[in-house]
Amino acid sequence: MHTNKAKSPVRPGRTPRSEPSWPFTRTLRANLAFVLLTVLILAAGGTCAVRASSLLTTPSDQIGSFDSLPVYNVIGQRTERVEFWPRARYHDRAQALGYPLTYTPRQAFEENNASLILQDLLNYSNFDQQLTLSLSGQLQNDFACYAYQRDNVVCRFYDNIPIQIADSQAPDTPIYQGVINSSSGRMISTGRYCYSALITPSAAMEAPTGEQYRQAYGTLLEQLLQLAGGGHEEAPYYCDGPLMWVLSALQADFPSTVPVDLGADAAEAAEWTGDFSSAYSVLEGFCSTLLDNFQKNEQLLELPPWEQINWPEPNPNDPEAVERFLQEYYSTMYNIDLQILRQDGCYLVLFQISEHTLGLYFDPLLQAYTGFGLQ
Repeated sequence: MHTNKAKSPVRPGRTPRSEPSWPFTRTLRANLAFVLLTVLILAAGGTCAVRASSLLTTPSDQIGSFDSLPVYNVIGQRTERVEFWPRARYHDRAQALGYPLTYTPRQAFEENNASLILQDLLNYSNFDQQLTLSLSGQLQNDFACYAYQRDNVVCRFYDNIPIQIADSQAPDTPIYQGVINSSSGRMISTGRYCYSALITPSAAMEAPTGEQYRQAYGTLLEQLLQLAGGGHEEAPYYCDGPLMWVLSALQADFPSTVPVDLGADAAEAAEWTGDFSSAYSVLEGFCSTLLDNFQKNEQLLELPPWEQINWPEPNPNDPEAVERFLQEYYSTMYNIDLQILRQDGCYLVLFQISEHTLGLYFDPLLQAYTGFGLQ
């Protein structure tokens, strides 16, 4: 797999983005009756949701933590299990058997630079807005930090770091209150990683509306299509759009996530160094594969993405057809399994290659990416 050394992306100015020439966004926003019907059916079919959730098995190591996935696919077609956790699989074991880290909220906020990554995800999600992430003075009772280093598991966890988000034009007027939950490390014997950072809203925040969910879903389909090169009217059909910048920023920022206070324990420091090098290699593989147009020869770039895989042009009035095309495209071109999952309060986009999975969280309230996970 071809990889390039990550370079910090230069964010374009805040000039309004022109709409893609392909009529996807304009038509999709005007014709979301299908998605609305789907959402209403899913909402009404409570018994179906319960039945689907009964198919999931919560790992024994995850009791009392965020639920493991999957949740239903947005178009209601898949219920297979996806082993992906908003917090790492070993969170509860570490909480019970690990050792506490005596951090203040500010130390935790700055410890592994998860806040840097999250700030850049917010910045690059939408060029028409600038959001500022900062530490909140509203201390959470369940704020805690701890480490776990046993049973071939080396992980650190930072729970419920209080944060707020404001428009950069009015930084003293928060529009969003919530917490950051982040983790770093891996299970050495299996090579499964537990790097993650996720912003979740406080209980005081209003839940997203149906319209905000529909807008978020349309935005994700649009950005995934732009990443595939489908946002251009004519050749060359190279990858483009906010998701390209989000992945570039994640690739550039990730090296800063290794813990900075490993102390004098040379063995732990050595484990973390090796762990990080391996994890970054996996992340770089994901980002470089999704971003690297050099994998396509010049002849392919002359074709729109659906013609590159001999697929009918997806009907922009049919979100299910668009998503199905995107899944086929990423599978055929990059051997990546793509899923778009709706969760309680967010969407989760999963890219899976072999045993590793990269996840990106998209918040309908902010219409922005608010987290990532590498497992």
